[in-house]
Amino acid sequence: MRPTTLSSIADLGELAEALTGLRAAAGAPSFAELARRVGALRLGRGSRDAPGKVTVYDCFRTDRHRVDAELIHDLVLALGASASAAAEWRTTAARLNGATLGGPVSASVLPAAEGSTSTGVEPAAAPVVVLTGLPGVGKAEYARRLAEVERRRTPGAVVLLVRLHGFEDGQRPAEADEVLRELVRAVGGRSDRRLDAAALRERLRTAARDRRIVVLLEDAFSAAQLAPLLIADHARGPAGCGLHLIVTSRARLDGLEALAAAEGLAVDRRTVLPLETEETVRRLSAATASRRPTSSSSDDAAVHRLAKAISGIRLDLDLVLRFIEDHPDWSLADVAERFGDRPRRDHAVPLLEPSVAAVGPDAATLFRRLGLLRGPVRLDVVETLLDDAGADAPTSVRLLRRLADMHLATVSERAVELHPLVHTAAHRLAVEQERPSVLVVLAGRVLDRFRELIGSVRFDASLADGLVAAAALAVDQRAGDALAAVVFDVVEPVGDAGYWSHAAELLQLAAPFVPRDRRGTTAELLARAFEKLGRYDDALDHLHRASRLLTEEQPGRTMNVIANVERQLGRMAEAEQSYLRAARIAAAAGNPITRGRAIGNLGNLSRITSRYRRSERLFDLADAVSARAGDDVNRTIVESNRVLLLQAQGRFDEALRRCATLLEHGGAGVNRGYLLTQRATILLDLDRVAEAEAALLAAGADDGGPTTFDEDAEIAIQLAQVARRRGDLVEAARLADTALASAERVGYPLLRSDACSTLGEIAADTDDAGTAERWARCSLELAELLGDRVEQARAFETIGRAAAIRGDRAAADAAFTTAADLLSAVGHWRATAVQTMRANLARA
Repeated sequence: MRPTTLSSIADLGELAEALTGLRAAAGAPSFAELARRVGALRLGRGSRDAPGKVTVYDCFRTDRHRVDAELIHDLVLALGASASAAAEWRTTAARLNGATLGGPVSASVLPAAEGSTSTGVEPAAAPVVVLTGLPGVGKAEYARRLAEVERRRTPGAVVLLVRLHGFEDGQRPAEADEVLRELVRAVGGRSDRRLDAAALRERLRTAARDRRIVVLLEDAFSAAQLAPLLIADHARGPAGCGLHLIVTSRARLDGLEALAAAEGLAVDRRTVLPLETEETVRRLSAATASRRPTSSSSDDAAVHRLAKAISGIRLDLDLVLRFIEDHPDWSLADVAERFGDRPRRDHAVPLLEPSVAAVGPDAATLFRRLGLLRGPVRLDVVETLLDDAGADAPTSVRLLRRLADMHLATVSERAVELHPLVHTAAHRLAVEQERPSVLVVLAGRVLDRFRELIGSVRFDASLADGLVAAAALAVDQRAGDALAAVVFDVVEPVGDAGYWSHAAELLQLAAPFVPRDRRGTTAELLARAFEKLGRYDDALDHLHRASRLLTEEQPGRTMNVIANVERQLGRMAEAEQSYLRAARIAAAAGNPITRGRAIGNLGNLSRITSRYRRSERLFDLADAVSARAGDDVNRTIVESNRVLLLQAQGRFDEALRRCATLLEHGGAGVNRGYLLTQRATILLDLDRVAEAEAALLAAGADDGGPTTFDEDAEIAIQLAQVARRRGDLVEAARLADTALASAERVGYPLLRSDACSTLGEIAADTDDAGTAERWARCSLELAELLGDRVEQARAFETIGRAAAIRGDRAAADAAFTTAADLLSAVGHWRATAVQTMRANLARA
């Protein structure tokens, strides 16, 4: 009767019977088919070691005295079993092989490399070199190149390779005595079984006294495993001779320096990192150059997409290159589509399972749960992932250190991050091994933790990113109710801090789970986020949805926001009517807060459309209404818009004074970066270029606060003006182009007009009349649509400059006259400057 569990299998015959049963349950695929499947699995791991069908058949024979445990593992995978089940089969096969006393040890001589003498590796700086890093990053390749460097340093040097089996399933790490015995044998010495470690060490020391012996020790498990192999030549033989070790390991091997120092040896420690994206692109491009004699944009895009998917793992790079070689009829675009934005990392779990097993069960639990959250995880959230285990902060730190020691995590001062390959493995292990009920509770706890942090720490990008990751975890684990309970507490602080894309994503993730009576609020909040992001059509859609679903707590508010979006879209007449309607609705309902805000927005619209006297009256009225309502937020907004009005009127000293007051006292409603940009524009009008640049750089820096897309574009435009004033017209054009692209991407006509005018002015500075006039007329068309007479005048000024460059004095005079008339009609300070330009033209 066939055993029902692997643990009850007593010999290899019973193992073969059980494997035959597994094959039958899988539809009895042929041995040739199984050989093909195993070959494909191994190719996915970067190995070309495909078995023959006879070798596969031998695994099913009941008279075997030994089997290949790795092949048993791969056959079980090929028959459709899970990675964890395959690992159990491998362990059982190794047990039945009698592999419990440590892996088989052999020392082989590595022949000298052929071809180029260049290795790209720095020589060893000490007798012991330790290369550590993730599996798959190329430690073995690096070690062989370094061994070649060391071979060439001394004529007659010999290079030996020993595999220590540190992290092989089903085997214990190689015993140091056996390693010593094999090394002595490999250098021609006697390695009698009766010799102890001390005698073997002495024989090896003697053998290395008059020649250089480089030993490449692959896959070390711990510093303790290496201790007996640290052998110094205290007799100091000829220069260059002695025993030199090159060690690879996926563990950091902490403590090795102290053990080496006790022997009088130094250690050269190196971490083998994943390839940089640029290097991956270079290797892919070089390998595929023969397939594409002429490079195309689609091929270049495919190469970059593949490089992103590979994420620096050489194992994945080899897999992709082998796939390309085996599929010559596939285009690079097809290959990129096949591997997607992330590679099909079926090997991620088997590759990393030994590392995870080595850190212990508590650290393994933390590892799995880190994989549930996308992106870096804040350190002040890590403890929450282990709440059910009762772990405190010191415990979390200790467990993180274990993960870092195995290169499973990178821990910085504020966060822990997993490499994409590692994250894939962690996530899959979490899904396979964690109970669904535990994950639901965990998702809720993480959300609650972020809600606590929002009220207690300084808001930054890591908090916004983490909150979205927590929301995605809640959706993934069917904890939508927990997300709906939290989202309204956190989304407004996220938006107020300037992280509008995060706010929008949070609301979109939560929307399917919010109660019916909160759907109108959700739509309104989404509209606000989309407005800030420049997605105006989406904003209007959600605003109209909100107006249908909401019974407003503040009547007129939704109409006021609709007017804001209409203004951003350049629909000035519609916006004016909507502001008036919002103010009337609010007044009728006794809602002074919304009435004050609608009046203030109407005043700002009047400023934009160059109706300065009306704007000033409306600002005064809005401030008075908001003061009575206690709405300090709107008073700050009105004051910041008044600064722009004063600037347009040429009242620069008062504008700077009011702007300084706002910057000094702060207050909700206006971003500090926005105020700094306002200050910079005034300083540029006063030709105080250095001060303007300092303000703009501060506006774009972290201490200026997060900026919205329109603030970023405005900063770019003003920096372009700074570059203009300094004569760096190339940089000025680059910055203006950046701003224009941003404005066109979101359809923001006010910024598009400003950017076009700036590009026209730059072209005029270079005496390029045709380009200057083309940009000026683009700006003029937008400004006329908006009713912005100041921007119209600016466009005519550039058209006049272009005509003067061409020598057409009549056209130049007409354009300057139009510009001066427009500015004089609205009381703008530049009217005098343009009249002066016209007079200078007449005298020329």
